[in-house]
Amino acid sequence: MQFILFSLLIAISTSAVPENDVLLNALTDELNRSMQQLKIGSHKKPYYMSYHVNDNERTDITASFGAITKDSFKRNRDLTVDVHVGDYKLDSGNMPRVYSSLTDYDKLAIDDNYDAIRHALWLQTDKMYKSAVHNLERKEAILQDKNIKSRPDDWSSEKPIIEIQPKRNLVVDRNHWKTHTKNLSSIFKNYPRIKQSSVNFTKIAQNVYFINSEGTQSRIGEGNCWLTAKATAQGDDGMKISDSLLISAIDEKHLPTNSELEIKIKQLAERLSKATESNEAEIYQGPILLEGEAAAEFFNKAFVPYAGIKREFDTKASKRMENPLQERIGRRIMPSFISVIDDPTLKDDAGNKVPGSYDVDDQGVRSQRVDLVDKGILKTLLSTRLPTLKIKNSNGHAYGKYAEASNLIVESNQKLTKEELKAKLLKLGKDDGLEYVLIVRKLSSNTRQDGYDSGAMGFLSMAFSDENTKNKVNLPMPTEISRLYIADGHEEVIKGAEFETCTTRILRDIVATGNDPKMYYFQQGVSTITTPSIILENIEIQKSNSDLERLPVLPHPYFEKLSNKKD
Repeated sequence: MQFILFSLLIAISTSAVPENDVLLNALTDELNRSMQQLKIGSHKKPYYMSYHVNDNERTDITASFGAITKDSFKRNRDLTVDVHVGDYKLDSGNMPRVYSSLTDYDKLAIDDNYDAIRHALWLQTDKMYKSAVHNLERKEAILQDKNIKSRPDDWSSEKPIIEIQPKRNLVVDRNHWKTHTKNLSSIFKNYPRIKQSSVNFTKIAQNVYFINSEGTQSRIGEGNCWLTAKATAQGDDGMKISDSLLISAIDEKHLPTNSELEIKIKQLAERLSKATESNEAEIYQGPILLEGEAAAEFFNKAFVPYAGIKREFDTKASKRMENPLQERIGRRIMPSFISVIDDPTLKDDAGNKVPGSYDVDDQGVRSQRVDLVDKGILKTLLSTRLPTLKIKNSNGHAYGKYAEASNLIVESNQKLTKEELKAKLLKLGKDDGLEYVLIVRKLSSNTRQDGYDSGAMGFLSMAFSDENTKNKVNLPMPTEISRLYIADGHEEVIKGAEFETCTTRILRDIVATGNDPKMYYFQQGVSTITTPSIILENIEIQKSNSDLERLPVLPHPYFEKLSNKKD
């Protein structure tokens, strides 16, 4: 019966291959051959195999101070081979690497050369099969020594899908963007406080292939572009403040106009210049209002790294890598007026995909909207094909091997106006006997020096720390922060503030939300977060402990030249 089913799936898979797609034909032929013939002596044959190929083109254009500093074009075909020996209940997957040099990643020929592609597939499949045989034997030996009463299956069975989309090619007017990035970067010439700056334009087009032995076969055409402006300003006291601007869209037509981009970059430069002249922050403990983008960055650090299931094989190290929220499914983690959704199928009002949306994940599972938090209660987490005792199947959120958020949406049924949020913030501060409260409108794109990036890899770098700190949250430094004085309501810009390290418990300290939900873009981990402004009831701020850097010995040559002309 199993052989009949396998033959049927292979027949379906083969019939779906477009005749003129050399890469897809090569993938299908080598997978079929490997599933039928790959075997070492008395060892088991593979019961599951998949090939994932990201065939991508990318252009990057960067300018600084009105001149091009980078102009590049890259073309890659990145291959990932996954081979499982055993069965869905107990297989070779999910085991620590024995040899650090072993990887399931490889590069394929970018030419549509059938023989060259088959050659690379053959070698990589052989390597991964031998590793899988060894891993299954290791796992069986380890489990014999352990008394595990119940354990989840090692791989989930998912419904096969066939999705063949038109190929996506990279089309970009390089000359236009070289001129445009130079012009945008020259805006910083009007701000002597800005010591370093750059403007980057990136556009990618990719065709993501996935086939597996269950009958899944997909070719998904995707594209995205973004413009990033970065700047660092330095005050007379030597303190440096860095900030950035990220604008993302599915193509250039959906980016802001040239004049709109110029305004945004001017605002960035003016905000940084003004911050360098402000007073330094003091130690503070009390309520804080995170407006707009600052609220999105808060969720990016406090929730996104913990939104996905993390499961490793049962070792001491893997216990430190478990997501602390996995044991809190069904319990409250946020206030009752907040719900959180992740939706990789999200589209804008015109019906276009937003950056971060996708049709099929990296394990060949169709993307799904997931209700993560309902009225403050954690209902589930994002999952891959690696089951846990509570979550048996994938919900289409595999990014590489780990579950990642895509488009996070924070919803609230408590919608306060901007004036009502400020009034609540002032009342909280007054009740605490404070002279002022804090408003943060922008956070740095980087965490503190001891922080970590969001997303699965960020979680891993953090997870190998002390067992008691695996649920820590390091919020980025504020780059736009003000004191709001309780006595008369006036604001004063400050600088040099850092958040004290906290834990995921901070999610329960949200006491109010605004009526201003908006989508914000990110380059690491989650792609977009839609959220209103929020008030945290109690948070600690300390003065920056970063060493001040001496000012340059000589003045900036450009501004010195301008000064001499005026004289």
